[in-house]
Amino acid sequence: GHDTIESFVPLVAECIRKGGDHPVSAVELQERVKADFGLKIPIGALQVIVGRCQARNYVRKQHNAYHPIRKNLDKLDFGPNQAEALRQHLCLLDKLRAFAKERYDIDWSEADADGALLGYLQESSVPVLVAATEGDPLPRTEKQSRRTRHVMSAFAGHLDDSDPDGFQCLETVVKGHVLSTVLFYPDLGQVQTKFQELDVYCDTPFLLPAIGYAEEGRHLQCVELIE
Repeated sequence: GHDTIESFVPLVAECIRKGGDHPVSAVELQERVKADFGLKIPIGALQVIVGRCQARNYVRKQHNAYHPIRKNLDKLDFGPNQAEALRQHLCLLDKLRAFAKERYDIDWSEADADGALLGYLQESSVPVLVAATEGDPLPRTEKQSRRTRHVMSAFAGHLDDSDPDGFQCLETVVKGHVLSTVLFYPDLGQVQTKFQELDVYCDTPFLLPAIGYAEEGRHLQCVELIE
């Protein structure tokens, strides 16, 4: 019963909670989310998420800064959910390494397996943000070999057929990947057009903040839109 924005409220609230009693700006909060979760949320989307935090009395806004409301933040129980997601991710990597070794005699390290998994997600879930920009929330991987793609597809089929717990772990990781990209587009299904012949014209009220004649938050919003 929740929308996409609601899914990010616990992440952002957790970053605010971990910051103690100090107020935080949108730019500083963006950096905290990137440091803690490896996810760069556009400033505009982040402000919408923090607006939800305000509505739930996790923060109050004053002088363009967000002041934590400790008594409500301390009631959040985000840690167990985060630990469970990490457990499922690591469990999935262990299963993938064992599968590759047993079925194909491939001895992948944990980093190799994680890279193969990330490449599989980028190719096989929702392939948004094709261009390599700073706004891409996931690290880009090298193009996967045909063998690696085959192993990953076979692994997903194996989990679906005979390992429901493992498939649930894969589902969790795929959901995380989809969520990490969904904030960049309002309708993922419509991002199919090629833009080679598209001309974009920017007027002065946009260009001046983009080149730095504005407070930092608005400047970064313009730069992110250009990217």
